[in-house]
Amino acid sequence: MSVVFVEIDEFAGLVESTGESVGTLVLGATTQFLTAAVRIGLAESLEGDDAELLRTRAETGLKPAVDAGRDAAHYHDGTTTAPIDEVGSTVA
Repeated sequence: MSVVFVEIDEFAGLVESTGESVGTLVLGATTQFLTAAVRIGLAESLEGDDAELLRTRAETGLKPAVDAGRDAAHYHDGTTTAPIDEVGSTVA
């Protein structure tokens, strides 16, 4: 099992200004076409993990992705976070 946190540019402001129903529509369209700039935090379940720990690690991976800017992704391996390159492997 893996957990992915995704931050979409301007999404919170969109929901605040237009309402949750419009936000839901935009989120659906974004997941289909993924044209917005995003930041991603990813964590894969390790032996002994519970749902809360897995969620926390994915959220911890999101923080450096947000700090890195648009279209960044970081993976939390259970100890540290590392950037993910274009082909999905962690950058050494």
